[in-house]
Amino acid sequence: MRTTVLSYLDDFIARGDEIAFAHRRGLRIAPWSYEQIAQTAFQFARELEARAVGKGDRVLLWAENSPEWVASFLGCALRGAIVVPLDIQSDAHFVASVQLQVGAKVLVCCGDTRSFANLSIPILELEKINSLAFH
Repeated sequence: MRTTVLSYLDDFIARGDEIAFAHRRGLRIAPWSYEQIAQTAFQFARELEARAVGKGDRVLLWAENSPEWVASFLGCALRGAIVVPLDIQSDAHFVASVQLQVGAKVLVCCGDTRSFANLSIPILELEKINSLAFH
């Protein structure tokens, strides 16, 4: 019996190179292993730590479902941050309103939505999560 969502990370590492996700990227399908998801979650948690995001802090997650979404969610859980998931179809005004209501410290979004995100908080692009080439 699982007591937390973080218990999945041990299983992910144990499953190693087995394919967890096969995500369509344009005309290609990008496979993600269980271990890749876990390692990316750990890297994302370190990125959040570097940005002083910790237990109880809110992180907006405004992106489509993807392996990076899962890794971001798990990375937030590792830091004890509260994920505030937003529908990818939400407009920028709604996202800004939610950010004000919850006091989010970081926005994780797709490159497609980044240009619409006019917020005064740091923005991390989901597509760059695997390389951790955040700016």
